[in-house]
Amino acid sequence: MNAWSETYLGLIFQIYGVAFFSLGAIVSVLPKRNNALFFFRHLNWLAAFGFLYGFLELIEGERLHNDANWLTIASSLFLTGSFCALLEFGRRGLNSVYASMRLPALPLYGMLTTITVAIAVKSSHPFAGVELSVRYFAGAPGALLASYVLMAYHLESVPGGRAVTRTLWLLVGGAAFAVYGVLTLFVSAGTPLPGWLPTTKHFTEITGLPVQLPKALCAILIALSFAWLIRTTGRLTN
Repeated sequence: MNAWSETYLGLIFQIYGVAFFSLGAIVSVLPKRNNALFFFRHLNWLAAFGFLYGFLELIEGERLHNDANWLTIASSLFLTGSFCALLEFGRRGLNSVYASMRLPALPLYGMLTTITVAIAVKSSHPFAGVELSVRYFAGAPGALLASYVLMAYHLESVPGGRAVTRTLWLLVGGAAFAVYGVLTLFVSAGTPLPGWLPTTKHFTEITGLPVQLPKALCAILIALSFAWLIRTTGRLTN
């Protein structure tokens, strides 16, 4: 990690956390009972993801200079809760797109729980195993499902000039979720896991930037896409 990143890493975590808090706040004010876009009724899950992940990053910032065990436990809990909320938003949104081909919750979360427990038990550091499992089997798939859900909105379903701009912002949000899903695969530096896994240290060595910066940018773009929906959602039901 370069000197600039080391100096401002705590501030970067704060910005990262605020970006996701903003996402949660913006999504929270959208009208959930509005049928203009099929995923509106599932937005509480996306709001929960934003708030929980925002708290997670504040905890991660504190862990930079405090290695208390309770912070490690809290980090695992918030990571699991936030990514499960994101996965649930993606699952419900996907089921709304394909009503005839549903992704059931029980098998999905049963498999996720089994994999997480198995990896944690076999790992010499259980919390590191939980992070790996949740990132790879909940966070990344959830982000990619959310990306697909946003991009699945069809322009022709709402005629008019504003539909073009609205669809553009949905595509921006979908693309940001896709990039975020890929970045989620970078596990925390120093995590005692197989060396071939991509870590945040590898990302910094390649790009010269901490992975939190592009992830924060993704959160800001997603928040902006939903902020635009707030401006237009009143017109969507007319």
